[in-house]
Order: sequence, then structure tokens, then C-alpha cells
Amino acid sequence: MSPNRPILAVYGGTFDPFHLGHAAVCAAVLAEAQVVELRLIPCSIPALKDGASATAAHRMQMLAQWQQASPFRAKIQVDGQEIQRQGTSYTVDTLAVLIDQWPAHRIVFVLGSDAWNSLPLWHRFEQLVSQVSFWVFGRSGAAAIRCHPELIPCRTKEDFLTAESGHFWIEQGVQIPLSSSELRQTDDFDNWPVPLVIQNYIKEHNLYRQSAGLDKSERINDR
Repeated sequence: MSPNRPILAVYGGTFDPFHLGHAAVCAAVLAEAQVVELRLIPCSIPALKDGASATAAHRMQMLAQWQQASPFRAKIQVDGQEIQRQGTSYTVDTLAVLIDQWPAHRIVFVLGSDAWNSLPLWHRFEQLVSQVSFWVFGRSGAAAIRCHPELIPCRTKEDFLTAESGHFWIEQGVQIPLSSSELRQTDDFDNWPVPLVIQNYIKEHNLYRQSAGLDKSERINDR
């Protein structure tokens, strides 16, 4: 097939919550003309880490509200297929659906370095790496980014954006400052680095306070 096929970018995760690091990744991906759509796919139950603190409905709503507020909204789609399937979410199953739906497009999977480093543990890893390429974003303070011999590194981003499946690119231009799990461990809710629409949604629905070990009344009494 032609290497000039347009790209469907897929960004999966718990998004619990979606924060400014996630938003920066989305902006970097959507800045590339070859990317015709970015799918945000919240998982139902992660296979390799603890489940989400917020419900699936809340996580979907936070993503939908951010998408509507984004200047890139026409190229962003919030996809609930993993939540609709329920049970443990396996990326290889999700990508099989998208490959069938988008046969004329190259599919690039977007992920952070923590998820990338665990890639050999993913369900049906060999099938997965033969079907898509991977766009990897680093995170400050995370472990060093590994190379997986089953995938071919690209010398430049331009090469990556025209490569077929089985390649990867390490994005150095955007650093995710934190993980959602680290964010949930803090109790400074008013200063969480999340988009404003998501901050407002969290406040409106009183999310995450219990996961940080404090509810609103305890915070007031501690002052």
C-alpha cells in the first residue's frame, strides 16, 4: 500500500482524569497534517494496572466536554467501544475493530513511556506490533524509554509519519509532567493541572476527593 495513506491516531488509557499532559500530547499529534482523526478511547478495566477511580460515565463525560472545548474538536472523536464491551480492555481487540473500519488508513497508537515500556506484556503482543506503529511520549521522572526489538525505530518524525506498521517514534518535543495516578494522590484540587472544563466537572460532581483520602469537610476542618 502507498506510504502516503492518511493516519488515524488512537490514544487509549484510563484518563482518570484527563490532564494537561494528555492535552499536550493531543495537540502535538493533531498538529501533523497526515493525522485526519484522533480517537480518544477510555478503557473499561485496565489489564496491567489498577482500575479507574471515576466511573466510566464520568470519564466519558470529561473527555466529551474537553473535546467540545478544544480548537481541534472537528478532528477528535471520543470512542466508548472498550467501555461498551466491558470487562478487561485489550488494545489488540480495539485496534482490530478500527483496522476493519478504516482499511484505507494507517493506524498509529499514541501512548506514554510507562505504557510503552510494558508493551511486551500486552495481550497478543506479537499481533499488536505487526498491525500498527507507536508514537511514544516521555514523562518527566519516568523510567528510561526502552527499545523493543520487534519494532523498528524511525530516524525522523517525517519517516515515522510515512512508515507502515511495525515502527515507532520517540517524541522528545512534549514531556508529560505527571501521571493521573500521581495527580490523584494530591489534595490541592483547585490547582490540579487539568483543562478548565474538566476542573469544573470534577468540582461539580465532587470527584476524586475520596481517592486522595480527604473529603471536602475534612479539608475545611484541617485549615
